[in-house]
Amino acid sequence: MVSMKKADRNPVYGAKLSSVVPASVTGDYKVRHELADQDLALKLHYIKGVYVFREDAVRGLSIYDLKKPMFCWLDLFPAASGRIRRGEDDSNDSFPGRPFVKCNDSGVRIVEARCELTVDEWLSGTEEGLHSPDTLAYDQVLGPDLGFSPLVYVQFTWFKCGGMSLGLSWAHLLGDFFSASSFINLWALLLSDHVPPSSLHMPPPPTPTDSPSPFKPVAPVGDLWIAPSCPMMGTLSLRVTPEQLERLHALSGLVRPRDLSAFELISAVLWKSVSRVRADRGTRSAVVCERRRAPRGDAFESPVNAMAFGRAEADFSVAEAEVEEILGVIRKRKGGGWALEHPTGDYVAYGAELTFVDLEGLEIGGVEINGEKAVFASYGVGGVGEGGAVVVLPEVAGKGMGRRVNVIMPEAELGKVRDELTVTWGL
Repeated sequence: MVSMKKADRNPVYGAKLSSVVPASVTGDYKVRHELADQDLALKLHYIKGVYVFREDAVRGLSIYDLKKPMFCWLDLFPAASGRIRRGEDDSNDSFPGRPFVKCNDSGVRIVEARCELTVDEWLSGTEEGLHSPDTLAYDQVLGPDLGFSPLVYVQFTWFKCGGMSLGLSWAHLLGDFFSASSFINLWALLLSDHVPPSSLHMPPPPTPTDSPSPFKPVAPVGDLWIAPSCPMMGTLSLRVTPEQLERLHALSGLVRPRDLSAFELISAVLWKSVSRVRADRGTRSAVVCERRRAPRGDAFESPVNAMAFGRAEADFSVAEAEVEEILGVIRKRKGGGWALEHPTGDYVAYGAELTFVDLEGLEIGGVEINGEKAVFASYGVGGVGEGGAVVVLPEVAGKGMGRRVNVIMPEAELGKVRDELTVTWGL
């Protein structure tokens, strides 16, 4: 299944907005969530997640039923209900004017919408962009009134057949993909009347290194936190089946290492394909974004940006190299934690260079409604620079199955990348 953004006709309509706030008052009005350097470096990016359920899973559920567990859910995530503020110039902040999250219980925004398609029509559709997470998750930007901009949107979209999708729009400065996924997994657990955990797990930060930051500084954006204009970006959405993964091994001539991940193989194939499209221009280095230790399935975690950004550098033509050579470079990648030269500056992380995002450890199958798993789930990221990004995650069917791959690149290149993947690799 392949889809490309942007669809000529958006099948989603009739959006209505409301808010949900925590059940309890946070307390002292001065409570604040400090943003680390890496949080602020990711502030121009937004994570999108989508889960699609058939009618049997959501039959009889009203919007009240879906909202009801959110009140105690948000008690565990005070920053998610907060709003951005800046330190006062006369305060004791290390960087006057540095943004932080004021945990003022303003709440998350809820979106109710409808889709003119059935779930089966949506799943089988081939319109460009239909299966991009952008279609069923709210288009979020922080600012220009930062003090009034919600950090989280949750969108419920009802299909014509009675099925439903759950779309998450999550400000990346709150936490990474694993934090966003844990956030939604806990909502699903509470919807099933489980007792909420007494506390949340705090993941360790990336291991510090002396590697330079892989992020690209950009011109100041002020209070409208959106990446500067770049070529029109689009999304190529792929389902890579287990059989196709085996064929990739065969076509690449690899003798399969025991510890070779599907992410590494897919990244090597995509790196070569993109390099061929770009005639090797600017593609001899790439960034790999990963969690060195993925969270346990039963460990609901406090939101944090704990993914490491490392660099893989080739001293040869990636376009002309064998997949095995490229794979060797990816497996020798270096990087981890780092310090920003200007902590209060503005940056593009994903797409500053061609970026591969490893979400193979994501507990994407943890969202169940009435005991039914989603029939489709996917994650993507907004604000990607012209270098492009490739997001690799598991399918909801479970471990050892296929992979969902979202390729986010300039629209002028996407058709050529699709042709390369189809003709050369049979995807």
